[in-house]
Amino acid sequence: MTGKLIKSTTICIFVCLLLFGCTRDDLCPAGAAVTPNLIIRFKDVANPENPKQVALNIFTGDANEKPILLWNITDSIALPLDVNRNRTDYIIEKYLFVGNDTLYWQDRLHVTYDRKDIYVNRACGFRSEFYEFQAEAESDNWIQAIMINKDSITDEKTAHLTIFH
Repeated sequence: MTGKLIKSTTICIFVCLLLFGCTRDDLCPAGAAVTPNLIIRFKDVANPENPKQVALNIFTGDANEKPILLWNITDSIALPLDVNRNRTDYIIEKYLFVGNDTLYWQDRLHVTYDRKDIYVNRACGFRSEFYEFQAEAESDNWIQAIMINKDSITDEKTAHLTIFH
């Protein structure tokens, strides 16, 4: 009987430690520490109210770097911003299949911002928010115009930038 009592007591103590041993800072709730991405919508330059899909490849900074997005057809994207700098550069390639050929148009998008790092808790660490957001397209090969919808990036609820093509 004492062997069963010791075993039951040990199991009870172990379960109590598991249930009550974690503090609030030991767990990171889903989405709590997520640094928001830059949300970009693509719209028709001839009809600015209408979303317009585009076939894209996207790289950061240099086309030799690992791509963020390859062979995607979409009318909106979420891109990560560099949390270690106040600038992120993207190379955005539009492609089109014509017969057996693939045609490419490449534009550069320069994004600048002021970063604010916010401590969430011990488990989540920090999240970044971005203020004074500015964007500039270079080369105009396929991007006709850009419009900044929000000058701060604190969530992913609405688009921050619109690209017209």
